[in-house]
Amino acid sequence: MYRLLVIPFLLWTLNMSATNDKYYEVNEGIKSSYQDIMALNISDARSSLSELKASQPNNYSTLHLANYVDFLELIISENEGLYNKRLIERSQRIEEILVNKNGDASPYHKYVLGEIYLHWAIVKFKFQDYYSGFRDASKAYRYFRQNRDLHPDFLLNSKGLGTIETLVGVIPENLRWGVKLLGGLQGDITSGLEKLNYAYNNLEDGDIFKKETGIIYAYLLLHYGNKKEDSWKVIESLNLNTSNPTDLFIKSSLAHYVGKNDLTIEMLSTYRQEPGAMQFDYLSYMLGIAKLNRLDADADDYLLNYIQNFKGQYYIKDAYLRLAWHALVQGD
Repeated sequence: MYRLLVIPFLLWTLNMSATNDKYYEVNEGIKSSYQDIMALNISDARSSLSELKASQPNNYSTLHLANYVDFLELIISENEGLYNKRLIERSQRIEEILVNKNGDASPYHKYVLGEIYLHWAIVKFKFQDYYSGFRDASKAYRYFRQNRDLHPDFLLNSKGLGTIETLVGVIPENLRWGVKLLGGLQGDITSGLEKLNYAYNNLEDGDIFKKETGIIYAYLLLHYGNKKEDSWKVIESLNLNTSNPTDLFIKSSLAHYVGKNDLTIEMLSTYRQEPGAMQFDYLSYMLGIAKLNRLDADADDYLLNYIQNFKGQYYIKDAYLRLAWHALVQGD
């Protein structure tokens, strides 16, 4: 009788142990939430991630995507109060991931940690917290390299390493103290772009992060590789949906820099913000610049819209400068 009772108890214990294992699974729910994030449907994304975490409590891909939400929200809004709040949540997220002592078995474990630190390095630079930003960049680089050693065939390692190495190669002289002080950060533009190219060309078309890899590669190829035509070819190959605000931002931004000003105006003029989507005021600023380049009489409408609605600091002075140019062109 004792044995009959013990056996089902052991089976139940083993089953509980299995269900408590942490894992990373990019399933349909994760893909749907990722699409919401990239469409800046932040409220929907937070809601869907909350539901996923309740139904899949051990799927750490939800923590990865939660960091994407914070990253885009902070980069776009430049809300300092929100920045301080999300910093606390970031620490809790990292601690939760590090609790998983068997995480290294998954190629996503250290990759996700690297992504979180890389996202936050960029955010901290945006908020001019340079020392802490360099620390996060150094940690991100270390995690990506460790993951490459553990899982050399995992293509997303090249995405992470390529991004950091390219950016290290273009750090301005007045900020290179961060690289020298912390050490561990290495790279140059050529090696970084090669890694991004390798990741983009070898990731399967169905991979959730292939388009993102292509966008990063095209953007860095244009701005730091000085290869306009090659950059535009990559963007064209991605078939970006310009009704999606992040896709629109990327494609119109690159179109502007490669000299396709009329196309930039066409894309930005036809955009309509979806109900519930986060406001992206920078698109108005971009449209104002493109219209000013064409000497359109209504260019000031979009620049004024940006100044009046955007609550951050970046490009406000530049928008005023362009308003002055517009007035001059209009004879005022």
